[in-house]
Amino acid sequence: MLIRILTAFVALALFIPLMIFGGVWGACALFAVITALSVFEMLECCGLVKKLYITVPAVILSTLVPVSEGLRAWYTYQALLVSSHTAAALHVKIPAVAAAVAPAVLCLALLWVVFVATLGYNKVDSEKLFMFFGLAVYITLGFLALLRIRYYFFEYTAFNELGLKLFAFTLIVAWGTDTFAYFFGVLFGKKKLCPEISPKKTVAGAVGGTLLGSAAGALFLLLTAGTGTLCIVLACCAPLLSGISQFGDLAASVIKRKFGVKDYGRIFPGHGGVLDRFDSVLSTAIAVWLIISIYDNAVLFAG
Repeated sequence: MLIRILTAFVALALFIPLMIFGGVWGACALFAVITALSVFEMLECCGLVKKLYITVPAVILSTLVPVSEGLRAWYTYQALLVSSHTAAALHVKIPAVAAAVAPAVLCLALLWVVFVATLGYNKVDSEKLFMFFGLAVYITLGFLALLRIRYYFFEYTAFNELGLKLFAFTLIVAWGTDTFAYFFGVLFGKKKLCPEISPKKTVAGAVGGTLLGSAAGALFLLLTAGTGTLCIVLACCAPLLSGISQFGDLAASVIKRKFGVKDYGRIFPGHGGVLDRFDSVLSTAIAVWLIISIYDNAVLFAG
């Protein structure tokens, strides 16, 4: 437990300042590394990491997505420093080119998987290959969603820190749920939640994690970001987001059980790999960005 706590403290001490003070490119560089490590861990889990014609393209393509998002966010931010009118124009034109990188990467990756599965049918397990492809897309889109949340520019205002608060809200809900679920499980857990997937998880832990994790996230958002419509919507959705984070955690456990691995990696002593720490965050980030996107489009449609 001590090693687990110390590792978490050191990791957060490096992660949080970079996300706050590192600027757009500092954050994107960090996410490029995290995304690449996560994809690499999934390659190891699926038993494909030694096949360099799969590993090298997968890692390179996965890093292009956060880098392109950095380009989009940087262009938008620079435009905001000039005027909101300029930002509105550039938000549609220049960053749209960068935003097109993610779909392009997805198409390239799919074509590469089809190519490898066809020509290497007697050398590669196609089931593992296509499973890895789906999981790599999920991982990459999850980190992309988290990065977009961090650099969400509300009402085209360069110095508005709503994006940072939404980013923190997402992490608090996901990691808060995980933490509170652990302690509730230790203190009150008797009935197992799904022993065939994750033997240590309990019903009491799931309920306690949902209640306190969502409450912590909602309170943080409302106290730091105010009571705007978007914040109220997200605060009301916090219990749902907490449940989604637990499904993300369980889904990651299903994959580990299928391939017979305990942890995705060993980079964090006491925790495992990058995916072991971000499995619940990925699903939560995708859900949060979906809610934000629906809200933005509703505002535009109503206006």
